[in-house]
Amino acid sequence: MAGDSLGPTRPSKGGKRREFDTVFLEAVEEGLGQVLGESAARAILLHLERHKGLRRKEISHNTKEFSSCLTEPLGSDAAQLLERVMIKIICSRLQLDYDENPNMEFKFTERVQGLRERFER
Repeated sequence: MAGDSLGPTRPSKGGKRREFDTVFLEAVEEGLGQVLGESAARAILLHLERHKGLRRKEISHNTKEFSSCLTEPLGSDAAQLLERVMIKIICSRLQLDYDENPNMEFKFTERVQGLRERFER
Protein backbone atom coordinates (compact mmCIF):
# COMPACT_ATOMS: atom_id res chain seq x y z
CA MET A 1 0.00 0.00 0.00
CA ALA A 2 1.15 3.52 -0.67
CA GLY A 3 2.16 5.18 2.57
CA ASP A 4 3.16 1.91 4.26
CA SER A 5 6.53 2.15 5.90
CA LEU A 6 9.22 -0.35 5.04
CA GLY A 7 10.70 -0.12 8.51
CA PRO A 8 11.75 2.35 11.16
CA THR A 9 12.68 5.74 9.84
CA ARG A 10 16.08 7.18 10.55
CA PRO A 11 16.46 10.80 11.57
CA SER A 12 17.51 13.07 8.74
CA LYS A 13 21.10 14.27 8.53
CA GLY A 14 19.92 17.72 9.65
CA GLY A 15 18.11 16.19 12.62
CA LYS A 16 21.18 14.20 13.62
CA ARG A 17 23.37 17.29 13.20
CA ARG A 18 21.10 19.30 15.51
CA GLU A 19 21.02 16.43 18.01
CA PHE A 20 24.83 16.25 18.00
CA ASP A 21 25.09 20.02 18.49
CA THR A 22 22.69 19.86 21.44
CA VAL A 23 24.57 16.99 23.07
CA PHE A 24 27.87 18.76 22.43
CA LEU A 25 26.68 21.92 24.18
CA GLU A 26 25.32 19.89 27.10
CA ALA A 27 28.69 18.13 27.36
CA VAL A 28 30.53 21.47 27.37
CA GLU A 29 28.32 22.84 30.15
CA GLU A 30 28.38 19.61 32.16
CA GLY A 31 32.12 19.09 31.73
CA LEU A 32 32.95 22.63 32.77
CA GLY A 33 30.60 22.31 35.74
CA GLN A 34 32.05 18.96 36.86
CA VAL A 35 35.65 20.05 36.69
CA LEU A 36 35.49 23.74 37.59
CA GLY A 37 32.15 24.16 39.35
CA GLU A 38 28.97 25.79 38.11
CA SER A 39 29.99 29.38 38.82
CA ALA A 40 33.29 29.05 36.97
CA ALA A 41 31.53 27.26 34.09
CA ARG A 42 29.07 30.13 33.70
CA ALA A 43 31.89 32.68 33.93
CA ILE A 44 33.90 30.94 31.19
CA LEU A 45 30.91 30.68 28.87
CA LEU A 46 30.04 34.32 29.49
CA HIS A 47 33.66 35.34 28.83
CA LEU A 48 33.66 33.39 25.54
CA GLU A 49 30.56 35.21 24.40
CA ARG A 50 31.38 38.73 25.57
CA HIS A 51 35.11 38.88 24.91
CA LYS A 52 35.67 36.34 22.17
CA GLY A 53 32.36 36.62 20.31
CA LEU A 54 31.79 32.86 20.61
CA ARG A 55 28.17 32.20 21.51
CA ARG A 56 27.21 28.90 23.14
CA LYS A 57 25.28 27.58 20.18
CA GLU A 58 28.26 28.27 17.90
CA ILE A 59 30.84 26.35 19.95
CA SER A 60 30.24 22.98 18.28
CA HIS A 61 31.14 24.49 14.90
CA ASN A 62 34.14 26.41 16.24
CA THR A 63 35.89 23.76 18.31
CA LYS A 64 39.40 24.96 17.48
CA GLU A 65 38.62 28.47 18.71
CA PHE A 66 36.80 27.05 21.75
CA SER A 67 39.79 24.88 22.61
CA SER A 68 42.24 27.77 22.36
CA CYS A 69 39.91 29.92 24.48
CA LEU A 70 40.01 27.25 27.20
CA THR A 71 43.78 26.99 26.98
CA GLU A 72 44.38 30.74 27.43
CA PRO A 73 43.18 31.05 31.04
CA LEU A 74 43.57 27.42 32.16
CA GLY A 75 46.74 26.19 30.51
CA SER A 76 47.04 23.26 28.14
CA ASP A 77 46.93 20.47 30.75
CA ALA A 78 43.73 21.70 32.42
CA ALA A 79 42.10 22.50 29.08
CA GLN A 80 42.92 19.03 27.78
CA LEU A 81 41.49 17.44 30.93
CA LEU A 82 38.26 19.38 30.38
CA GLU A 83 38.15 18.41 26.72
CA ARG A 84 38.58 14.71 27.57
CA VAL A 85 35.72 14.93 30.07
CA MET A 86 33.54 16.56 27.39
CA ILE A 87 34.40 13.85 24.86
CA LYS A 88 33.51 11.13 27.38
CA ILE A 89 30.15 12.79 28.07
CA ILE A 90 29.39 13.06 24.35
CA CYS A 91 30.24 9.38 23.83
CA SER A 92 28.07 8.35 26.76
CA ARG A 93 25.06 10.42 25.65
CA LEU A 94 25.25 9.31 22.03
CA GLN A 95 26.09 5.71 22.91
CA LEU A 96 29.38 5.83 21.02
CA ASP A 97 32.44 3.93 22.16
CA TYR A 98 35.03 6.06 23.88
CA ASP A 99 38.33 5.04 22.42
CA GLU A 100 41.43 6.64 23.78
CA ASN A 101 44.86 5.61 22.68
CA PRO A 102 47.36 6.92 25.25
CA ASN A 103 50.12 6.74 22.63
CA MET A 104 48.36 9.22 20.33
CA GLU A 105 48.28 12.97 20.80
CA PHE A 106 44.84 14.15 21.94
CA LYS A 107 43.37 16.66 19.49
CA PHE A 108 39.99 17.95 20.61
CA THR A 109 38.84 19.34 17.27
CA GLU A 110 39.64 16.11 15.44
CA ARG A 111 37.95 14.00 18.13
CA VAL A 112 34.77 16.09 17.95
CA GLN A 113 34.71 15.87 14.16
CA GLY A 114 35.25 12.11 14.30
CA LEU A 115 32.40 11.67 16.79
CA ARG A 116 30.13 13.87 14.67
CA GLU A 117 30.85 11.76 11.58
CA ARG A 118 30.31 8.47 13.46
CA PHE A 119 27.01 9.71 14.88
CA GLU A 120 25.68 11.13 11.61
CA ARG A 121 26.25 7.88 9.68
